[in-house]
Amino acid sequence: MFRYRRTAFAAVAAALVTAGVAAILLTQPENVVLTGASVRQVSLSSDLTSAEGVQVLEEPTSQAHWDPIECQTAVARANPATGTGLAYRNRSSFCAVNKYWVEHADSKGNVSWLDVRLTITGKTVGQTDDMNPARRVNLTNTRKAVLKVTVDITRSTGVFANPAASWLEIGAACEAPRPLASSCQSTTGVQHRTLSEWRDPSSRFAEFIFSSPAHSGEATVDGALGNARFTVRGGTTGAVAQGKKSDPIGIRFDSAGYLTSRSGAVFLYHAPFLVQSYRDASMYEVTRHIDRALNHPETTFPRPPAGQHKNIPGGSANAPLQRTIRDDGRHNDVQAACRDAERASGNNPDYTAAGMECDEFPFATTAQGPAHAGLNFSAYAVPARQNTNAGNYLNSFYNNDRVLRLPGTTLTIPIGDAFYVVITR
Repeated sequence: MFRYRRTAFAAVAAALVTAGVAAILLTQPENVVLTGASVRQVSLSSDLTSAEGVQVLEEPTSQAHWDPIECQTAVARANPATGTGLAYRNRSSFCAVNKYWVEHADSKGNVSWLDVRLTITGKTVGQTDDMNPARRVNLTNTRKAVLKVTVDITRSTGVFANPAASWLEIGAACEAPRPLASSCQSTTGVQHRTLSEWRDPSSRFAEFIFSSPAHSGEATVDGALGNARFTVRGGTTGAVAQGKKSDPIGIRFDSAGYLTSRSGAVFLYHAPFLVQSYRDASMYEVTRHIDRALNHPETTFPRPPAGQHKNIPGGSANAPLQRTIRDDGRHNDVQAACRDAERASGNNPDYTAAGMECDEFPFATTAQGPAHAGLNFSAYAVPARQNTNAGNYLNSFYNNDRVLRLPGTTLTIPIGDAFYVVITR
């Protein structure tokens, strides 16, 4: 008799979408008992912003594509008790560690064990190896993701002690809940190898490609969601264990023509974030303005009436911004707020005479921008060149992280990506 047990990563909220910021949850299966196999699963938090067991790396110049050892180290740092979970750098790069135990008991009660660790490193095709939005660009137009599985046989006893007679099989499928069954496909066949082969350093890897064809006539962005899943089976001469699926790995494919790369894919594990650094002198004043708006909104203009308080969103995934078509409504109110801020600072209210421009936050390209914000926005005069640099930087972020805008599609997929701003020093 075979029994399976598994410790795996949890599926995290895939994306914050549409007005109301609803979350698409790629929910993991409940603990279940299969015929001849029992599954034990250690769950992680599914909170998007502070998910216990989810390691977030924010080094702006680090390599985007994971090395298996680097992945295992990051996951173990987040989950030292189990060594399982997931980690990500950005929407084009993530990794996960799963552990499986296959237990075999013969008619005499002798128990054999096969312990397997899968390290899954994923990347979307067409990204360079740099997280910095100013340098990471889509190199190709593609709706494709590549997931590489590294297999470690950590224990094999009893009937599994003969590595030439025992085997492990890994299969992959892409489940496409919407809009079409063909929206997500796995183009790699089942990888069946003996334990000897999996232990060989030259053959302990398997690469799986998940892709989505563009469907003409659907919508401008032609969005599709897919859940990449792996199935693991183990066995030996005369005995085969039933397979067990991994947790879903959420992937979104799109063909948004307004992005630099006309088509692409992202992993749906976290809301993307825009890094505004004080160390970047080319937009220092813009960063200072955003920092003040997020952390000291009471000091910003326009001033609220007595007894009222401003609450400016965009500083966390709990209070994100959502990209939309640029709306310069209330332009006069924004300009007036900039003049009031200059006057309060003892400067000439005609800031344009000093080579300044009016910067607003939240951005005018978000649903939370001044046109829709009431008093919950800030306007401040900044050097014109810095304002231009910051605008180019924001557009690069939109392009490289494939931040889609509302309204995005006529399909049933809610699209309109949420993101937030991280201030660094």
